[in-house]
Amino acid sequence: MSIEIRQAVPTDAPHIFSIKQAVWPSETSEDQAVSYIADIIALPNHAIRLAFIENVPVGFIDGFMTHTLDGLPRWEVDLLAVHPNFRGRAVAAHLVALSGESGRIRGAKFARGLVEINNTASQQVFAKCGYDLDDQIHVLYVGPGRLTDGLVPNPENTLLTPVQTINYRGIWIEGDYNKAGFLAGQALCNEHRWDLAGAVIPTNHIIGVQTAQELGFTLVGHYQWWKRGLA
Repeated sequence: MSIEIRQAVPTDAPHIFSIKQAVWPSETSEDQAVSYIADIIALPNHAIRLAFIENVPVGFIDGFMTHTLDGLPRWEVDLLAVHPNFRGRAVAAHLVALSGESGRIRGAKFARGLVEINNTASQQVFAKCGYDLDDQIHVLYVGPGRLTDGLVPNPENTLLTPVQTINYRGIWIEGDYNKAGFLAGQALCNEHRWDLAGAVIPTNHIIGVQTAQELGFTLVGHYQWWKRGLA
């Protein structure tokens, strides 16, 4: 059976919702979720690829552009899902490979994907697609927006990246992982009424981990970055 993959368009949102529900079941309202996914598909900095086998939608991958603290363009391989009934047919590998190509076309210098440390299947897919594992283990912390008195300046050596993904709208906090950076990220999240602020912190960054905990951020899990150059 051949795999056909094309770029998703907003009218594909029901397909993506259906696959997402099969992989991560939730009680989300279908109408609301489909409308939101259609909005994400239409964003110019995103490229969502949808895979079909015999005209049946079986998997998708979302990717989008961000920049490093130094301004280097990078491609985020953000969400990968293959319907459980169609796993083991190399669908995921095809999707990851094409997502990286989407990033290269848009001028990204490298692509990266964040994979949970016990997700062996995804690790194998990224390795097969030429991604290199960063041995450093990271912890993902997320927290809500925070109401502050007045403007909270963005501190030096902190990167606050607004993101819209298939799962949420929020702010990514990177850099020094100090208290000022977390508070600035939470203030920005609150200002725009986004869903969450998040930080992927190296486990050896003790101060960053402690600060996230002190500010009420919740631990999601342990992850590692997989990266591949696109130049």
